[in-house]
Amino acid sequence: MKMTSSLKGAEMIEAQRDSRRQRHIVCLKESEKFVDQFYDNFSEKKNEIKEKIRVFLERSDVEIEEAMSGLTHEALLANEIGYVNGIWEKVNHNRSQRTQQVQNLRNGLDNLKAFQQKGSGSYIDGMR
Repeated sequence: MKMTSSLKGAEMIEAQRDSRRQRHIVCLKESEKFVDQFYDNFSEKKNEIKEKIRVFLERSDVEIEEAMSGLTHEALLANEIGYVNGIWEKVNHNRSQRTQQVQNLRNGLDNLKAFQQKGSGSYIDGMR
């Protein structure tokens, strides 16, 4: 069977190609915009989590240094066991706070992962 083409048919095919090409370009621009915004939001949340734990650990390290500096030879000789127990309680409290902050970090990273999956998944589902 021999195919013949007409000018009108060729124009319709070209118009369809142009329309498809324009839709693809629009879709590409929208997806680039989404990815940029999503990355900015993701980075901001990640940096907030990172900064929060960094500030806490710096403060915690200072508290531990201060507590441990009270355990000099002279201070131990001059004070009773209650003094050492008091310092131990401070260190133990600091350890508990660190444990809680590590759990908060873990939760924050899990939430960030869920944010990433939800955001990218919903966008891809919306494109279908």
